[in-house]
Amino acid sequence: MSENQEYLAFNPEFNNNQNNIYVENLQLIFWKILNWLHTKGYNEETDRPVLENYYKYGLETTKMANEFGVKILAGTDALDRNVYYGISVHEELQELLKAGLSNEEALKSATYNPAQYYEISNDYGTIEVGKIADFVVIEKNPLKNIKNTQTIKFVYYNSRLYNTGDLTQMKTFVKQQAKSFGITSKFIWNMIKRK
Repeated sequence: MSENQEYLAFNPEFNNNQNNIYVENLQLIFWKILNWLHTKGYNEETDRPVLENYYKYGLETTKMANEFGVKILAGTDALDRNVYYGISVHEELQELLKAGLSNEEALKSATYNPAQYYEISNDYGTIEVGKIADFVVIEKNPLKNIKNTQTIKFVYYNSRLYNTGDLTQMKTFVKQQAKSFGITSKFIWNMIKRK
C-alpha cells in the first residue's frame, strides 16, 4: 500500500521523517529524486486531488480484496522510497485499518497470513508448542489500538532475548552506520553493479 507516497510527497513532515537518521545520505537524495519524478505534473495545489484519489482508491481496493477473502500480507516495500526497514511495517498496519481491516486482521497480515502464504506455518505464524519462537513482547494491546505494536519491550529472535537496552544499542549502531563512509561506498558500489 505505497500509494500514499505520492499523496504525501508535498508534506514536509513526510519528507523530513525522523527515521531519515537511519538511512544513508545518497539514498535520501535518491528518494527526493523519485518523489519528484512520481509527482511531476502535480505541482499545483489544484492537481493534488488526483494523488489523493489514487491513495483512496488503493485503500478501497485493499478493502474489497479483504472482503472477498483475499489474504492480505503486510509488506513495507522495503526498497521503496520513504520506507524504513522494520519501522514502516507499523505504519502499514495503520494503513490497513484505514482500508477497513480490523486490528486482528491487520495483525494476521504480518504474522499468520505470511506463514500460510509461504507454506511455513508448521514453524511460524503463531505461538504454539513445537514452533520456532520468534516474537516481540509489547507493553500495550494492539487489538485495542494498532499503534500499540510500537510499544516493543523485548524481541525474542533466533533463541536470543533482546531487551530495550539491546534494541536501543542496535538503533544507535544503525544510525552511525547510515552516515558512515563505508556504507556510502557500499551504496555507490551496489548502484554501479546494477545494470
